[in-house]
Amino acid sequence: MATHALGILLAGLASLVTPVLPSFLLGSGPVPDEETLRTSTDIGSRMTVATHVNGSGPFDFTIDTGSDRSVISDRLASHLSLPMGAIVSVYGITGATSVSTVRLESLRVGQRESKGIAAPVLPERSLGSSGFLGIDAMRDQRVILDFKRNRITFATSAREAMQGEEGVIVVTGRSRFGQLILTDARVGTIKVHAIIDTGAENTVGNLALRKIMLKRGAPAGYMTAIVGVTGAELPAEASTIPRIRLGGLQINNMPVAYADVRTFALFGIDDKPALLVGMDVLRSFERVAVDFKQREVRFRVGEGGFGQS
Repeated sequence: MATHALGILLAGLASLVTPVLPSFLLGSGPVPDEETLRTSTDIGSRMTVATHVNGSGPFDFTIDTGSDRSVISDRLASHLSLPMGAIVSVYGITGATSVSTVRLESLRVGQRESKGIAAPVLPERSLGSSGFLGIDAMRDQRVILDFKRNRITFATSAREAMQGEEGVIVVTGRSRFGQLILTDARVGTIKVHAIIDTGAENTVGNLALRKIMLKRGAPAGYMTAIVGVTGAELPAEASTIPRIRLGGLQINNMPVAYADVRTFALFGIDDKPALLVGMDVLRSFERVAVDFKQREVRFRVGEGGFGQS
């Protein structure tokens, strides 16, 4: 088992780092309110989309709703001869790690483009793709991940999106460092903080959640390891959660790897039951729509998928 946890980036020298851009809507020329693109998968079965860097490409970048910043692989940075810039701290599964950045004059997906990005450089062997598209490229957007049709839609945030569709379940949340922390998740009567992380291969639970599940008689798991985007590893216990609710959605036998992932501490929830919901669970749905501005996630349940109450 290998998984990527949250990639929160904390600039140690803020004056030397390009500010986080609000969204892809900074390019020149008209940008459609809604744009649908074909997707592929990386070696971790995560969704990738064709991306152009400084006019070159396309390159496959992984969609990552769990990272506040877009990153580029060391291999692609070398291929494009991008000069190294400021040093920033990447907050990964074991804590903060210092890495170099490169300046991306332009980052384009479809007709959406951002300019002047200071992108951290991480090992391609750990990323599993040419780069990650983080929340800086999706803020104030509605991002629809269509797993059944292998496509992604970037659209203007809209509360009415997917309303009235049969099998659509809405779960609301709050924002923290740009990420959505779902506030309507529970194991029995116990509240659980859940973060949708499309950059994670596997779902990860913190030790506070593991303690509660053991008290509730959940089966013990087997030992494995979690690998983060910086290449760091952590021991983990692979197990399942017999029953968990996300809003009106009930998930039975959810796979989970329990580990002392330090990114939970950054959100202030390391001592509270918490989850990073990864692609092993998300791909069980037909479609997942994340609306960062409205702070809600909409799950489209397909045939044979998870049910609702």
